[in-house]
Amino acid sequence: MGAFAWEALPVELLDAVALFLLGFDLLRLSLVNRRMLRAFSRPELFACRLSRVRYKSVAVDLKEFGTDDRSWGDGDSKRDYTIASSMSFGGQSSDPVVQTLPQSHAPVFSSTDTLFGLFAREDDGQPTRFTLDAWFSLAQSEPDTFAGGILLGIQSEKCRREGGQWPTFHNQILHVDAQRDLYCSVTAEKPRIAARLELERWYHVSLVFEGQTQHVYLDGELAISQTDQELQLETFPFYYAQVGTGCISGESPGKPAPQYCGWYGFHGVIDDLRVWHEALSAEQIAALSRDCISALRRPMYSLKRDVPVWMAHNVQQVLCSRPRERRCEVVATCNRAGDLESWV
Repeated sequence: MGAFAWEALPVELLDAVALFLLGFDLLRLSLVNRRMLRAFSRPELFACRLSRVRYKSVAVDLKEFGTDDRSWGDGDSKRDYTIASSMSFGGQSSDPVVQTLPQSHAPVFSSTDTLFGLFAREDDGQPTRFTLDAWFSLAQSEPDTFAGGILLGIQSEKCRREGGQWPTFHNQILHVDAQRDLYCSVTAEKPRIAARLELERWYHVSLVFEGQTQHVYLDGELAISQTDQELQLETFPFYYAQVGTGCISGESPGKPAPQYCGWYGFHGVIDDLRVWHEALSAEQIAALSRDCISALRRPMYSLKRDVPVWMAHNVQQVLCSRPRERRCEVVATCNRAGDLESWV
C-alpha cells in the first residue's frame, strides 16, 4: 500500500490497525511518511508489548500489586522494544554421525539438586516444591534438522561438544517432539501436554511440583494435573542440566525417530527459562503467561538473567517480536562478541 493510501486513513483506523500488528511492523510503517511516524511511534504502542515481570525481595500479595501494566510508565518503550532480544538454538542435525554430540545449548551453572532446591527442603522437613516456566517458539523446518527438541535436559555426565561421555542416566524435563507435541514432566510418567504446536508462535509452559503433585500449565491454562507422583530428580544421578538440549533414548516418548538414541537439540527461540524454589499459584502462573506480574520473588535460575550468549554453544542472540505479541518473528541476529554482560 502506497504512502497516499496510508495518508488517507483516519487516525481511529490507524489505531485499530496497530493493535493487530507486531511492533516491528509498526517500525516499518513509521518510515512511510511523517504522519505514519507520529501515528506509529507513540510509546504506549510499544510499552504494551514489553515484559512487565518484575521481582520482589519477598513474596507479596497479588491483590496489592496487581497483575496488569496500567501502573507502568511508558518511558522509552520504543527503544526498549528495538533492543529486546532472545536466544535462538540451532537444533539437532538428522545426520546419524553427529547425534551423539550436543549441537546447541546454554549452561546451567548449578547442579540439578541445587537448581530445584531438593536437599534444602529435606533439611527443613518441608516437602519438595518448585516451579519451572519457559517462553519458547518453534522455528520453521530446515533440511537435515530435526523439528522440536529438548528445552531442558538433565543427565549424569556433563554436556560437552568434545571429549564427553555418553550419560547412562538422562531425562527430558521439557521437550517438543518432531511432530510438535509437547511433553513436560519431572516424574516417571510423561503424558503429552499438547499436540501439533504452531510454528513461530510464542508459548508459555509452566510446571509446578509440590509434595507428590505435579501441575502443568500451557499459556496460563491447566493442561494436566497428576497426584501420587515420584520425583525422578532424586531417584537417579542427574548431576548436570542445560538449556536447549538433552539426551533421549530407549522407550522415552517424543523421540525424533523410532530408533533414535542421542542428543536432541531444540530448534527454535527461547526468551527465558526460570526456576523458583516455591510452588506458584494458578493466579501467578496466569499472570506469568501474560508476561505481566510484579509480585514474585527472584527466580533461583533465569536463562535471560544468568547466561550471557557468549557463554552458550552455537546459540545466537536475536532481535524478535516479544512473547506478549504471541507471534514470533526474528528480524536480526545480534553481534555476539559485542555484549559480554548478562542481558538483565
